[in-house]
Amino acid sequence: SKAEQAQQAVIDFLVGKRVPELGLTKREEVLPVLDGVIRELRGALLANVGAGKGSGRPGIADLAERLSPDEIIEKIEKLAEFKEKLESNVNVKLALSVLWEEL
Repeated sequence: SKAEQAQQAVIDFLVGKRVPELGLTKREEVLPVLDGVIRELRGALLANVGAGKGSGRPGIADLAERLSPDEIIEKIEKLAEFKEKLESNVNVKLALSVLWEEL
């Protein structure tokens, strides 16, 4: 689905690939993508500390190995903060460009 592809694009970005082109411009399209990425990062955090094995989604195991628990938590917090901004009527395109800079 388009949302799954967008989630993978964000995860790929976090792994160190290029800035994602989500192809999403509506708030109601972007918010579920952020929820999915946050969920995947929580899985990576659990895998990182040995409390789970993650989802198996490409890139998540790499993040769990490469980042410290604090770094994963920081990314989760930034995504959650960004999600709150989007919910309060921030311009989606502008907000996404700021998010890529902050992550």
